[in-house]
Amino acid sequence: MQDPSWWNVIVSWFPFVLLIAFWIFFMFALKKGGVFKEQREHMKRNQLHMERTEALLERIAVAVEGRPQEKT
Repeated sequence: MQDPSWWNVIVSWFPFVLLIAFWIFFMFALKKGGVFKEQREHMKRNQLHMERTEALLERIAVAVEGRPQEKT
């Protein structure tokens, strides 16, 4: 039986090592929050905007309901 050369071992294991390295990098990046930091900030801004819009609509609804109805 012939021993595999180092080149064959490296080539055959390279995809697995690359996949594991990418997984480790991605896990550390998620823990730090660097990868999705912009998305989280965007979602926070959207949430604040929605809360302000809901408060404004509530104030408008109260103002409209508090007025006496016009006679037609």
